[in-house]
Amino acid sequence: MDNYFDYVMENVTREDLTLLKILNGSGELTKFRAITLISLREKSEMSEAIFRKVFTGLTYIRFIESDKGAREQRVIITSYGKEALKVLLEEM
Repeated sequence: MDNYFDYVMENVTREDLTLLKILNGSGELTKFRAITLISLREKSEMSEAIFRKVFTGLTYIRFIESDKGAREQRVIITSYGKEALKVLLEEM
């Protein structure tokens, strides 16, 4: 499994890192208190197209999770996302 994580980490972009930092900084660990998707988009200052691409990619590799059942979609960073952020920040 470490090889897969390493492979995924090799393909993390600057935009991915930006969203992971925002989500990690929000400090919310549950979907009930998580940051809203709209708020995340505004804080990222990315174009909508880039934001959607990054959001979809991070969701696909399970670095972030969202609660689609709520009135406002909310997003949290997963333990995998936290580990990836930790590794990336150590490399900088």
